[in-house]
Amino acid sequence: MSAGCSCYDPDNPCSIDELIANADKLMYEQKQNKKSLLM
Repeated sequence: MSAGCSCYDPDNPCSIDELIANADKLMYEQKQNKKSLLM
């Protein structure tokens, strides 16, 4: 199972699409490294 997570900073707002893109990017980077990592 893979999951990505991203945090929202109200002092530096971004869109939902940016939050999802960031979570996806981190998840796929870790899947390519074939390492278990919780971020």
